[in-house]
Amino acid sequence: MGYTTRSLYALPAMTGQGMAIVVCPDAYTIYRNRVALQQAGYGSPQVMALDGAQMPHEERAILSQVNHNRVQLLFVTPEKFSSIRFIQVMVHAQVSFLAIEEAHYLLDGFSGSYRYWKLWEGLENLKRKPPIILFSSLLPPARQQELVRRLRFSSYETFQKEPALEQTRIRVKLLMTENEKFRYLCSQLAGRPEDGAIGNVLKPGSVVIRTNGRKVCQKVSAALVQFGFDPVYVYHPGLEPADRERVEQAFLTQNNAIVVMFGYGGRFLVPPSKQKLRLFFWELPTSLEALFINLFQVPSDGLDSEVRAVDGHVIYTKEDYERIASRVRYEWDNNLGTKHSQKRQIEALKTLRKWVLSTRCRYETLLSFWRGDVVGISPDLMMGCGYCDCCRATSNGGFLRKLLRYWLY
Repeated sequence: MGYTTRSLYALPAMTGQGMAIVVCPDAYTIYRNRVALQQAGYGSPQVMALDGAQMPHEERAILSQVNHNRVQLLFVTPEKFSSIRFIQVMVHAQVSFLAIEEAHYLLDGFSGSYRYWKLWEGLENLKRKPPIILFSSLLPPARQQELVRRLRFSSYETFQKEPALEQTRIRVKLLMTENEKFRYLCSQLAGRPEDGAIGNVLKPGSVVIRTNGRKVCQKVSAALVQFGFDPVYVYHPGLEPADRERVEQAFLTQNNAIVVMFGYGGRFLVPPSKQKLRLFFWELPTSLEALFINLFQVPSDGLDSEVRAVDGHVIYTKEDYERIASRVRYEWDNNLGTKHSQKRQIEALKTLRKWVLSTRCRYETLLSFWRGDVVGISPDLMMGCGYCDCCRATSNGGFLRKLLRYWLY
């Protein structure tokens, strides 16, 4: 496991027998993969895609090529596994292996897991599964075992990169209103607590601001531009592929660039060489695993990419938590999953909120959760990280102050 390059499945697919199927989270990831393969000299009909953008007659033509054994590599989105016709074609085709990108979405607790539920149901309907390759972000050992049990692997091997623990710092800021959130964000970008709301980024480091919705993404970016920050880019699934590539190239080449993003594709945003990545969570992620993945794995598109320092900030309000909980309930209540999955998702969100409201070292408790420590305190972190908001606080107060903290947030 661990995200890796497309070459790990492209080379055996193009040189082996049969057809390889690669599941990608969205159409843009498929587009990126196909462009890279075209540059390597592999095009239609060797490499085809079913990303939901095809008309019915176009999809029938692609499936006809599959039936005639002319396709060696087929890219699909998870929703295709809800199509009976696609499952039938897959059963009768000679599938050499099935590769699943972003396989951690097969587990509950990640934003977007409901989209992979269709993939999970389709795999359940296959009596004989082809060899499966999973490409996922960093997962705790316990979640790895859960994924293996869920897919019922009789045997498997795991390859995972180690997280960049020493290069990562994290802080949590508890606030009450959206206005306070924006003032805090501006002060962190400009480096002046009160009157720094206007001006360019003064603190060094490329900036990524993660949001949970397209409208919020556009709203935050427009506000930053209005307050004088430059350059500011938006990055979300609604952009054309060429526009997203321009943002990625600008982020790679410009110092202190700001990208406000939503959705998949964060791993394509690579900072300039030796540049610190400053990561702001405008809204809560959906679980501690999702937070860990974004913090301890610098976005990259290669195996040998350098490790960069990450400075993480989680901006929290009670309203954000309630909004995300309502969104999770809506997704799973509208035939996008099961009650069990909804319950797991809500529990993961509550665990994240408990971590946010904790007064212990953020770094210590996050790593303890990741490792599955029963006690919750790692011996090598007894003194804390010395950087997070809890470690730098002069006093976390007594029982009444902690009770007030939970009541307010």
